[in-house]
Amino acid sequence: MDQLTPEIIHVVCSFLEIKDLRNFRLTCRAYGDIAACHALREVVFYLHYEDFKALEAISRHPIVSKNVNSLVYVAHALPTPMLSFDEFVADYYSEREDHQAYMDLHSLLRNRPSPPLKTRQLRASYRKYKETMEHQIRIIENREDYHCLRDVISRLPALQEIMISSDNWEREAATYKTPFDGCMQRPYVELRPEGCRQLVTVLEAVASAGTQLRKLAAGSLDWRFFRDECDLVKRSWASLANLTVVEFYIDTAIDDDMETAGVEVPECRDVLRTGVLRKFLTSLKHLKGIYVKFTYHSEDHGYAARVGDIIENGHYWPQLSSIGLGNVEGERQDLEHIFDLHKPTLKHVCLEDFCLRNTSWKYLLPNMRQILQLETVCICGAIQGCDEHSDPPVEESWVCGSSFWGPTEVGVAVNDFLKGEGSEMPLKDKDMEWLGEFE
Repeated sequence: MDQLTPEIIHVVCSFLEIKDLRNFRLTCRAYGDIAACHALREVVFYLHYEDFKALEAISRHPIVSKNVNSLVYVAHALPTPMLSFDEFVADYYSEREDHQAYMDLHSLLRNRPSPPLKTRQLRASYRKYKETMEHQIRIIENREDYHCLRDVISRLPALQEIMISSDNWEREAATYKTPFDGCMQRPYVELRPEGCRQLVTVLEAVASAGTQLRKLAAGSLDWRFFRDECDLVKRSWASLANLTVVEFYIDTAIDDDMETAGVEVPECRDVLRTGVLRKFLTSLKHLKGIYVKFTYHSEDHGYAARVGDIIENGHYWPQLSSIGLGNVEGERQDLEHIFDLHKPTLKHVCLEDFCLRNTSWKYLLPNMRQILQLETVCICGAIQGCDEHSDPPVEESWVCGSSFWGPTEVGVAVNDFLKGEGSEMPLKDKDMEWLGEFE
């Protein structure tokens, strides 16, 4: 190893996992400095005082600070109001009983459960919880996260990417420890509207620091952001003008009983019909990737957005290589026009829970295959269309699977077909799954 050049060591470190980098840093000072360049390219943090202390330390490290490329602000916090000690204890025993019942139900509890915590242990955990809650309240009231991030970001010269993450969107949260682990209370999406406060805070801090971003991702993000924060986007324009990737996973809400999805679709649709999102994306001249998905559509109210609410008809991005749309409606001609305009560069397409209102996937798929030379493709979720030759119109509907449950046979066949494998149309009437009439 002592004969390897620093350039080779950098290449080696670029392939190592974080835990391996930490061990590698201990070998010697020279290797430690090189590993430090790779150890914290992405920094994940919560609305927690210990995380903001850590951010401050990272931003002042002479090596690490120069190599932080991405910040991920997880939009989870402890629920309010603060619990009393008696409520805290009652919650502990309730959670314990629920967990034991679940383990018994699934025959996962082979041994006797561990004994409950003693009162002194519960008091120690409550002190930690109370301290964390008091800090959280102060951070929110005094906007301490903004003041911290403004200073921190100004000391991160390599920063290019910002993500606001909630509901574990795009992240395998189970693999990450959180600063709330010692509180015996699980953080969740406490601050409403979801994701908005965190995104506003970060955009203000980025604008104040003069940082130019290349990637902006947020989800789940409440649709109200696009209604209420247009002025903020304008003020932050110098930091956003050179974005190459934009990812929004927009929440259209589920009711309190967790039974009716898309209850705020009409309000979201009214906002997007103004063109606020479409105009923002159109103004970005260097886009390479666009991903706009919605959490739900509604059985009663339909879809929150049409293709034209997101992508300006006829607009061309010279470098566009990836596009993803989810829980969106349109016609195959809308998509075919976008694909034809961008066929020299477009190599990655994802359409999830996509509805063709009056046209058929049986025509879209062969046309996509003819127009595009795709490297990756994902047609997933429930895809809906309409037989173009039936009178009255007959609904078409197939289930292609998901990233969570895995693809169905239909989904595999569709994606293989679009990559040029086989010549037979993969969508067959016998494989249709009825998902209800169009609204």
